[in-house]
Amino acid sequence: MHENSNKTFEKLNEKLNDIRNDVTNYKNELEEFKNDHKKKLQLLEEKAEDFINKEKEDWSRLKIKLVKDFQHKAALLK
Repeated sequence: MHENSNKTFEKLNEKLNDIRNDVTNYKNELEEFKNDHKKKLQLLEEKAEDFINKEKEDWSRLKIKLVKDFQHKAALLK
C-alpha cells in the first residue's frame, strides 16, 4: 500500500510540475505578446505623430500662401 501511495504521489507531483511548466510557458508567451503589441503601438503612435506634424506644416505653408495671395490681390486693388 505504501508503494502505491508513493506512485500516486509521484504521478501527482509530475502532473503538478507539468502544470507549473505550462503556466510558466503561458506567462512567457503573454509577455512576448504584450511586448510585441507595445512595439506595434509605439510604431503606430510615431506614424500618427509624423502624419500630424506633416499636416501642420502643410497647413502652415497653405496659410502663408493664402496670406501672400490676399496681400497681392489687396495691393492690386489699391
